[in-house]
Amino acid sequence: MARFSFYSPGTEIKALEELSAKIKVYGVELDETFLNASRQELLRAHYESGLQYACIHAKDDLESYTTEALQKLAFFCEANEVEAIVFNNPGISPKKAKEVLDTLKIFRVKLVFENKNGSFLTTSKDMDAFFRENRHVGLCYAPSEMILQKTHPFFMELINGTYRKNLFMIRIHERRLSGDEALPLAGDSELLELFSAAAGFGRDVWGSLSPYLGYTIVELHAIICKGLLRV
Repeated sequence: MARFSFYSPGTEIKALEELSAKIKVYGVELDETFLNASRQELLRAHYESGLQYACIHAKDDLESYTTEALQKLAFFCEANEVEAIVFNNPGISPKKAKEVLDTLKIFRVKLVFENKNGSFLTTSKDMDAFFRENRHVGLCYAPSEMILQKTHPFFMELINGTYRKNLFMIRIHERRLSGDEALPLAGDSELLELFSAAAGFGRDVWGSLSPYLGYTIVELHAIICKGLLRV
């Protein structure tokens, strides 16, 4: 069964609590603006409202991070019971990625890399090579990035890749094979197949939702509830 979280960059804690209660989704994805938030405020929200901080998004590509900045991220996660750091922009250098992994290996936080066109995690072959050597690292799978390569994210890619064992999160962002964005379940991103397969692989994955196409999280969540919550 998928666990659904949402990402609303820069939103205040109180607004996150209210949104979470409204759509009954308790996974929240933070960005780095929260590093300056009060620790007491974060912990209060965590324990009193039932929010589960699934992850924090690293705002820049890996090349932009110093050792000190990476450690600050990791310390924040440990102090506030944030489950994972997601690197949405892995950059072009697998060597830098390995340096990041070495820097953060002493911290009790899950490290997750998202596939991105133009990065060192562009193709399934790239992902197989990286995750084969780094089995403890999670994958945030973005099917829309695969669609831009004119391929099918599940039937032609994930089902054949060993990197499926690293699946941690699926980015809910639909596209058609033409490259155009589409509403969830109205494109070619094979979201139903991906979540069903994740369950078959024994992976308790997060479904990550953020606003796009001019629709709010609340509006997109209503669409998802008609289909994805049954997988």
